[in-house]
Amino acid sequence: MKILEVTGDRVDNKSKLEVIRQEEEIIRRENEERKKEEEAEKLAKEKVLADAAAAEAEVKFSFVPTMGAVFMLEF
Repeated sequence: MKILEVTGDRVDNKSKLEVIRQEEEIIRRENEERKKEEEAEKLAKEKVLADAAAAEAEVKFSFVPTMGAVFMLEF
């Protein structure tokens, strides 16, 4: 469009409006894609934290006194 205007050719308003709509659609799609990527990253981080918490919960330590000594048992 700019090339046509620079060379002196006229561009009608319908053509300008269509170009603007196409650009807005591209921007909208990019924003949606960015939001999806951010959500996926957020879910991945939450999963890592949940997995770490679950792994930590699995490791339980118990101190059992036996004949004056303390042994640490892992369950």
